[in-house]
Amino acid sequence: MYFLGMAHDMLRRIEDLYRELPGVACEGCGECCVSPACTLAEFVYLMKGAGEQLPAGIFRERVLSTPEEHPSYENNLKCFFLTGNSCCVHSARTGACRLFGLPALRELGIRDMVYCARGIKATGDNVDAAWIREWLERLVQVDAALYAYGEEPYFVTGFNVHCWLDIYFDESIDAGVFSDLRRLLRDHLDLGFLEGTYVPQTGLKEKVDKISVLSAMQGMADPETITRLLVSIRDDYPRTGTYYVQEALALLAALGNGP
Repeated sequence: MYFLGMAHDMLRRIEDLYRELPGVACEGCGECCVSPACTLAEFVYLMKGAGEQLPAGIFRERVLSTPEEHPSYENNLKCFFLTGNSCCVHSARTGACRLFGLPALRELGIRDMVYCARGIKATGDNVDAAWIREWLERLVQVDAALYAYGEEPYFVTGFNVHCWLDIYFDESIDAGVFSDLRRLLRDHLDLGFLEGTYVPQTGLKEKVDKISVLSAMQGMADPETITRLLVSIRDDYPRTGTYYVQEALALLAALGNGP
């Protein structure tokens, strides 16, 4: 079983949000297919779709595969649902996948974001940056009803699919909000058939532990020590995608250190 019934309302809201997005004239090159950053609700939606669309053996094989770093997108992993140049769970893809390629993304000013090099266009009503920001806020609100999305010191945003799998299976990631996240994931999604075989491979546990140390050090350690820790959090865990990167950059800037 992949999907628990109590998630129906949450996933209906995600589906309604996805319907609002304009289509994108994607050429299917597969070059942008990284492990997408997504919300908890989106992760459940994606896994539900994967469980419905893929044979159990293929689903298991993809999820248990060794993460590969994407050659064109620094600090990003390849999506394990990419087959050749095609997404094998396309109808269940995340909001990040659906938004990519929209011209208005350039107006958001997202640091280090790599844009589609092929100049694709929206196939429906064009949208501007303000509309995308408002849409993203509503997407986050689906999760905000479940847990404290911006809980300090962890700021639980920016998890890619691999991170969500680590949170689901690795009970040693228990700092702060993470135990609640695991409970919510398991309340909404049954991946028990992978229990005992999934091996965490992102380094998320170590990164979260360093964030805990950082929080405890505030006001006690010298700036040089804090800077070294922040640089490690920012640079040493590329498999965790964008998790805590913006927060680390902001703290480094406050200490007078650039990116």
